[in-house]
Parts: sequence; C-alpha cells; structure tokens
Amino acid sequence: MKKLEQIVSKYINDVCRNIRNTSDDKELFYLYNRELSGLDEVIRFNDLNIYVPYELENYRKYGFDGYESFAFVYYDGFKEIYNSVKEINKDLALVGGELFGERELVYDVKPSLELSISDSMKIVQLFFEYYDNDVKKHFKKICDDDNLIVAPLFNGNTIDGFTLTLNSLKENFIEVNFRNDILLSSNIIHEVFHSYVESHMFDLSYDERKKRLWNNLDEVITYFSSLVFIQFLEEINFDNNSIQFLKSDSASRMIFFTGEFNKYFDLTYEDIIFGGFEDYLLSDSIAYGTLLAYHYYDKYLLDENKVKDDILNMSLDTANKDKMFLLNNYGLSSDDIGDLDIPKKILRKYGYNFTEKK
Repeated sequence: MKKLEQIVSKYINDVCRNIRNTSDDKELFYLYNRELSGLDEVIRFNDLNIYVPYELENYRKYGFDGYESFAFVYYDGFKEIYNSVKEINKDLALVGGELFGERELVYDVKPSLELSISDSMKIVQLFFEYYDNDVKKHFKKICDDDNLIVAPLFNGNTIDGFTLTLNSLKENFIEVNFRNDILLSSNIIHEVFHSYVESHMFDLSYDERKKRLWNNLDEVITYFSSLVFIQFLEEINFDNNSIQFLKSDSASRMIFFTGEFNKYFDLTYEDIIFGGFEDYLLSDSIAYGTLLAYHYYDKYLLDENKVKDDILNMSLDTANKDKMFLLNNYGLSSDDIGDLDIPKKILRKYGYNFTEKK
C-alpha cells in the first residue's frame, strides 16, 4: 500500500495548504467536510500509515459538529427541491410497489467467470473504446496519473468503490474494492463515469455543488453505463454466466429502491434533515438513477449519439437547474412519471428479463 500512501499523503498536504489559504466560510466548510473528510475515509478504509497534519486532526476531533454555524447554509435549498418533487416521489414508489408486487423474482445465477485485475482492466478499456472516445481519454488520464486504485478495502468494508473529487486540486481519485469477477469491471466503469462528469465541474461554486447534491441525479449516467456495458458484453459474446450475474445485480438494485423509497411518503424535509438525511439521499439517488437509466437505455437503442449527449448534458445541468426542469427537459417528464403505465412498462421490459427464473 506504499504507493497509495504516497498518493493520499500528497493530496492531504495539498488540501490542507488550501485550507490554510482560504478565508471564505463556505469554501472552508467544503474543504473540510468533502475533500478532507473524503481523504480521511481513504485512510480509514485502507488502514494507511500517514502523517496527520493539524487540519486533519482538527477535522477528526470536531467533524461536522465543529461547524454547526454552517448547518443552515449547508441545508439551504433542500426544502424547495424536496417539496417540488414530493408527489413525484410518491408516484415512483407506487410504480415500484406495483411492479415488483406482481410476482417474486427468483434468481438462478451461476458464478461469474473468474478474472484477474489485468483482465478486468482490459475489458474496461475495450468498453470505453466501444462507447466513447472522450470517456476513453479520461480513463487513460486517470490511469496515467495513478488515480485509480484497485485494492481490498480494510476491515471487511463492503463498499464496491468510490470517486473522490478534489475540486480545489482539479483531481479525481478512484478506489475500487477488489473482486475476481465481472463486477470489478462494471464497478470501475461506474466510478470512471462519475469522475468523467465531475471533471467537467471542477470550477463550480459552493452553492452550485450543493444544488447538484440536492438534485441527486448523479447515478443516472452510472446506472445507464451498466446497462450499456451488459449490451457490449452480449455483442462480443462474453461469458453468459458473467452477463447474467450483472443482470441480477441490476435487478436487485431495482428491488432495493422500491422498498426504500416508500419510507418517505409522509415526511417533511425537516424530518429527513434531522432523522436520516444520508439515507434519504441514497434512496433518492437509487430511485431516480434506476428509473431514468432504463429510460435512457430504451432511447439509446434507437439513437445512441443523441442519448449520450442528453445524459451528459443533464448530468452537468444538475448544478444550475431545478429538479423539475431536469425531469421535464431530459428523460421522463413529471407527467410521464405520474402516469404509472409508462415507468412500469420500462422497468418490466428490462427488469424481468434480467434474470433467469426457475
């Protein structure tokens, strides 16, 4: 882990230097609670032996609670977004409940083909050559900069992977938990798409970053990429067990979002902020990410280039557009989401074909 320790240590020193040179309260809040906290997670996930500067020690001691004066600013803007989509959220949960209440899915999925890290990276490279030249170039840069690490995360951590964007340094750092099957390639592709979108947004203001977080549509392009990756594997006649393994993983995620999203029917935005804000953001991102990914994939089969442009533009617009605008101008409109037959048709079309059933 020496190489990882060197990379993370350099980034910590650079972020701490920016903290020392920053007087703006919002930017300080972001540097501490996004960039420095993210690097601290990398240290903890991997049990790294790294010198801890004062700024990191201060963050560990006080954490978020040390910046209570920023709390209002941090949540400011969430109320409007949550209330504007509350009725659509109910429709989404009803769609999922009706769709997956119709029958029980039973998986009969054989183990994926065993793959080395080298094999997995080659598959990822081939996929990006297939999908898009700009994303391929971004993937190459990430690798050339040693900013993609595949390693078993410390202490049995179950996270598949994460992208840490250091806006102040204009860097994306990716770590993916090691596996010896096709899901490793899929997870790398997922994180590379995150970093690709975020590489277009290094210069966002604090308020733009916050709006992007509240709109919470980051997983649309990543889940979409998983579907295109499955199509790619089918076209090259890859191992069928591996393909079915990925399809069952996708179907499992759809089932998860339908159960989780029902919890937010009757809650106010205050209930969420003070009673499980991070859990809500996770369920919200999975719900919209899943539904819109299938919608985009449905359109992708008809017009690949237009959909690739639309899904990237929507991802970039999350920093400065309202969620209702994004829904009405990209992907499914709010009226379409309210029409239960439309999303049910999309999810049934792809979801029920994603596993072998006994």
